[in-house]
Formats: sequence, C-alpha cells, structure tokens
Amino acid sequence: MPIIEVTLIEGRKPEQKLRLIEKLTDAAIEAVDAPRETVRVILREVPATHFAVGGKPKGWLRIPSATPTYAPWRTRRSPAMALPAADGAEPIRNCPYCS
Repeated sequence: MPIIEVTLIEGRKPEQKLRLIEKLTDAAIEAVDAPRETVRVILREVPATHFAVGGKPKGWLRIPSATPTYAPWRTRRSPAMALPAADGAEPIRNCPYCS
C-alpha cells in the first residue's frame, strides 16, 4: 500500500489538486504495480509564510500590490553592473545585496 505525501503552498485550485492526485496515483501504479485501490495520496497545504526556500519564507516574497516585490537576496549584481545614483554620485560597490 503506497502512501504518497505532498506538501504544497496553499492556493491551488481544486481541479489542480485533483489532477495531481490522479497523476501521483497513476505513477505509483506504474512504478510499483500497486492496485489502484491501495494507493493513498495525502496533500498537505501550508501557508506561504510557513514554507521557506534558502532561509526565506515564500510568503514574505509575495506582497499583494501593483508594484514588484523588492527582495534583495534574490538579486545578484556584479560591481560592473552597479547602477549610477540619481544625483550622479558613485554607486555603492561593496553592498552585500549586490555581490
């Protein structure tokens, strides 16, 4: 009796979850010759703030607004790519978010 557990960030449509359950069930049947009625699939949905990638909760990267989310840990720039300051001053070169 295969038991397949999947953890997802909440917010998917019921049709998407049903399709995932069907595909996982089919995969278990094909992979281990399990009878369909013995395959168990458990979907666990968690809030985005309870799911982290690279030490950063995913929910903190999503801010519902019309403007893009600023996430300095997702942006890596070399000093050659540093943008000039609006007042013409030199850009900061040793910024930990820009290296």
